[in-house]
Amino acid sequence: GAALTGSLHGAIIVDPPGTTVAAGDRVFVISSWFTFDTTNFSHLSSDAVLTANGLAWPRTEVVEATQGDTLEWRWINLTVLQHPMHLHGFHFRVDARGNGVRDTLYQPERRRLAVTELVAPGGTLTAVWSPDRPGNWIFHCHMLGHMTPIEIINTPPAHRGAAHGHDALHQMGMLVVGIRVNPSGPRVEDTREPRPIRLLIRSRPGVYGENPGYAHVLGGSPEERDPSRLPLPGPTLVLEKGRPVAINVVNSSHEPAAVHWHGIELESYPDGVPGWSGEGSRVLPSIPVGDSLTIRFTPPRAGTFMYHSHFNEMQQISSGLYGPIVVLEPGEEFDPEGDRVLVFGDGGPWISFT
Repeated sequence: GAALTGSLHGAIIVDPPGTTVAAGDRVFVISSWFTFDTTNFSHLSSDAVLTANGLAWPRTEVVEATQGDTLEWRWINLTVLQHPMHLHGFHFRVDARGNGVRDTLYQPERRRLAVTELVAPGGTLTAVWSPDRPGNWIFHCHMLGHMTPIEIINTPPAHRGAAHGHDALHQMGMLVVGIRVNPSGPRVEDTREPRPIRLLIRSRPGVYGENPGYAHVLGGSPEERDPSRLPLPGPTLVLEKGRPVAINVVNSSHEPAAVHWHGIELESYPDGVPGWSGEGSRVLPSIPVGDSLTIRFTPPRAGTFMYHSHFNEMQQISSGLYGPIVVLEPGEEFDPEGDRVLVFGDGGPWISFT
């Protein structure tokens, strides 16, 4: 069949007179190419792809920046799909949004902070941010089918773990942009005693048809004492702003695991992308079966966030590996009866690219 979208397009940027373009400023045009092939598992052709500036991860540009730089990134969505664009490890300021007809530059008082912003078909986004911590980071679409290679999407869910080779690397693809932030000064270590938390990762075969189910379980909870329990969503992690935590993640599932702390501003290594998060030769591994990894961070702001898998994402997230994080101001208390957290999730693995 004919391709739904192609690549005969480009960007037009109109800046005010005297505008200076910094080295870290970028324009990213989101493109797609896909046809249908009913002989494949997802009914998509094996050459289906989503790109940023014509390239798909791992061939997308890796942007080099220095700690303290101010970066202005413009995203232009020239596909028929919507893309919630997510920045790891930092908040960005939303300076402008557009709908393909006009681009609206917000007045300073209307500019807000975000970690994920939806860019509709034909839409535009101007995101301004400043990395204050060095290391490797990513800016990517948070639709799982848009950040996964087509060969994995075309693999039946029950076999996706095997297709990954059970290695220590991430399985990202397509609409992902890498960032390397170089240090500009000495690192300041938090020497305070952290609050310990233990978080287990479980799985059980045959929960969703032939596919396994997964769950996070809080250490010391009644669910931990019953190995058959797969509670959904994962437990609400109630943290305190400015108080360090040490989360010991224990992998009791059947395949490697990794946890991303979505929206939490932390160091690169514990950010949760195995084979990428970290700096220099110190790069985060996935957590092998039967092993554990302790993640340390200090949440710098109060709010509601989430944690989720960053390994075999299309299988593990949709089948249970996600949960909420609530960060309170010092002195505040969380009332589980009156303070309700609503989490929307899938009931098993899904295959959608579109």
